[in-house]
Amino acid sequence: MRPGSTRSNLSAAATFAGLWTGFAVLYLSLRSNQYTAVDGALRCLAVYWRRPPYIGSNNHLLYPADVYAWTAFLKSIGATWNSPVAFIRSVQAMNAIFGAGAAALVYLLVRRVSSSAGCAIVSAGIYGISHAVLMHAANSAEPVVGLFFSLLATMLAIEGIAGTGFIYLLSAGFTLALALANYESMVLVGPSIFLMALFLPATVNTPSDIGLTTFDPPASFKEAARRSKRLVAMGTGFLAGVALIYGGAYYSAGVDSPRAMAVKFFRMGGEPKVYGGWSLSKVVNFPIGMIGNLAAVLPQDYGGLRLLFRDRNILSLALILMIAAILIAAAAIIMPELARRRRRSGPSWAICMISAFGAAIVFFPNFYWDPIYDKLWLQPLALMVAAGGIAAGKIGGTARRALSAVAALLIASELAFNLPAAWNAHHSSTRCIEDAQAVARIIRPKDKVVADFDFVSSLWLGLYNTEPSRALLFPAESPAVSVPTLARWKDRCAAEGCVIFFIGLLNQSRKEWTAFLGNHVGVPYEALASYRSDAKPVLRFSCEEGYLRAFTPARPVGGRHQ
Repeated sequence: MRPGSTRSNLSAAATFAGLWTGFAVLYLSLRSNQYTAVDGALRCLAVYWRRPPYIGSNNHLLYPADVYAWTAFLKSIGATWNSPVAFIRSVQAMNAIFGAGAAALVYLLVRRVSSSAGCAIVSAGIYGISHAVLMHAANSAEPVVGLFFSLLATMLAIEGIAGTGFIYLLSAGFTLALALANYESMVLVGPSIFLMALFLPATVNTPSDIGLTTFDPPASFKEAARRSKRLVAMGTGFLAGVALIYGGAYYSAGVDSPRAMAVKFFRMGGEPKVYGGWSLSKVVNFPIGMIGNLAAVLPQDYGGLRLLFRDRNILSLALILMIAAILIAAAAIIMPELARRRRRSGPSWAICMISAFGAAIVFFPNFYWDPIYDKLWLQPLALMVAAGGIAAGKIGGTARRALSAVAALLIASELAFNLPAAWNAHHSSTRCIEDAQAVARIIRPKDKVVADFDFVSSLWLGLYNTEPSRALLFPAESPAVSVPTLARWKDRCAAEGCVIFFIGLLNQSRKEWTAFLGNHVGVPYEALASYRSDAKPVLRFSCEEGYLRAFTPARPVGGRHQ
């Protein structure tokens, strides 16, 4: 890091360390008992059951390796666990530490670019206690390590662009590759930092200069060559990281052909054909997702704007409007001040285009996949809060005081809504755990299980299913896999006397089934008609509507089923 002054850098380093430590203590003290509150929190148990390290799918390739390395480190210092729940708690500690590091990096980004310690601390506070960050830093899902590396890559790039040197830029590229391999969408900050390298003039000498200069094309060949060196350094680091990380991971999984590796690398994770797509409802719900991931004000069953106008959700609607008013007030203060500064320093079309392009890339997953999904808001919120903090550091006088009051309102709202939600998730018993335990007592080792995305299915699959080959997570598979698998199981159980259990899946009405499994996954309601009519309820769930249903295939007589 290039020093502006020794005292300033020591102060920034001490505050950075203090924030990292403070947030880590907060997140560790709030580790959640609600393992189904965020998607993927139970995936770490695959390492617990399987033991050896392995690679995940492209959208979180290194997550299993992260879990394995972290728990191996804990073992080396004497930690032990004798249950899946204890293992989950250890992985939650990993996320708590990396999540705290991400919040501290928001502070460092704002401090280095704005030179305002106050704005930097406030920005870290807004981000660190946001609902999305609290949920993930206190749980064991996949994206937190990738989030940390994406913000570290941004910080390294800023330091390198500001003249610190080739090693910072090379490291920024390599760290961006790490972010990509840990959680795929975290690479989306990459285009913005590469464009900064291209459009920031070579006269930038410190990170604080970034907030004062214009973003423009190079004015001479010499200037273009100097900027190109930045791109080459970061690009080299990124490509080297991708080659080493993905090449090593794929080779360990038995993919040893360069062509096969390339095909696998460009295969997008996250089932885009099932979950991806464009719709007006996603655009409309984008601001709702932003507000809900800043503050825990959305109803638990939120599924669309119409739900907000029901009597039982009127309070949620009022709170959403309140947070929206706070955000609009902040924008109304910042934007005119920035426009005034820009008029004084001269127009820059480049900065407008870079900002628009960077925002479009970073927000792409929210519009294409799901505008409410908390994982996809972790990076955009960090960059939005950091940008707001940097902008706040560049304004002064009455506008700064007004913005301070708005920021205080936002932090107060987050504290009022997010901390009680996190406290309750930490102290309350795991939702649906009794039903999952009851299911585990009923299902025998030789039986087959068809699971859904409901809470009971998730808990049983993670905590009690020691034999993955006997379970089928029906909505996660294509019809070409799920329906034939059921048919094979039917024949096998008819011959061997096993039972096919359905957790939750067959409880859906035709309308519910068609909305997702029919329209998106591609399995018509009628495809499971015979199972639906013959499967008998054997356990009614107490935590949510639905049953565990048992389907016992008829034994064949004379080579044919009865």
